[in-house]
Amino acid sequence: MASALAFLVVFLLFKEPDQEMGLTQAKVQRSVPAILSGMVQALKSPRFLVFLLVSSGFFFIYNQVYNLLPLYIKKTVELSPAMDLYTAANPLVIVLFQLLITKAFGKLPPIKSIVVGIVLIGLSMLVNLVPLFMVGGVTRELKLAGLTLPLGSLFITLTVALIAFGELFNSSRLYEYLGSLSPKGQEGLYLGYANLPLAIGSLIGGPAGAWLFNRVMAKGAVILPSGLLKLDPAAASMGWVILAALGLLSALSMALYNRWIQRQA
Repeated sequence: MASALAFLVVFLLFKEPDQEMGLTQAKVQRSVPAILSGMVQALKSPRFLVFLLVSSGFFFIYNQVYNLLPLYIKKTVELSPAMDLYTAANPLVIVLFQLLITKAFGKLPPIKSIVVGIVLIGLSMLVNLVPLFMVGGVTRELKLAGLTLPLGSLFITLTVALIAFGELFNSSRLYEYLGSLSPKGQEGLYLGYANLPLAIGSLIGGPAGAWLFNRVMAKGAVILPSGLLKLDPAAASMGWVILAALGLLSALSMALYNRWIQRQA
């Protein structure tokens, strides 16, 4: 419904900038087949295609906020988690720290900012190693500001917050870097593919996250009387370490890709 409304607003009210300013400069008209051909040609560019694949690593890890983390909480921390409260840490961090991060690190080259963001999101997974080895484990209850929370909940929320910091460094600069890869005059076409890495990361990250929890992290788990799983710390740790390693590997791949692009220039 929102998309339909947006379409109607643009269709009825939007005017091209040259028309709005009263300019009469002739515009180049492109046929639909020519536009579709350009979309295919963009994907034939090796440097562009490799970038889409490499940047998918960030979104693979990011996707676990909505896949593996909820599964982990529901199976090991609490049976009926309020996931909206957990994931609210993401937009809260972005609203509170966007201007601060931009002011402090806005002058970083796009590729460095992207790599920092991927490293942050990878390392955020290691936070969850802490409660696994603490007395009482992830279900140990803590009292904070009059609220009783499982220990695992606190660290999952911290993970989501750290992922949001990684997103602050990564997301906007990803579009900037993608624009710099585009041939002059085709920036809009190339930016049209900007969400393709998100789609790839989601398609792969969903099944992979479920497999990682069920086959790796839950290996040797014991079912408690409450219905929750008591994970073997070693197996659970392996899952979080694998996610962190994939994040760091993605960051390294992005840095190596940038070096490859610079050598081609």
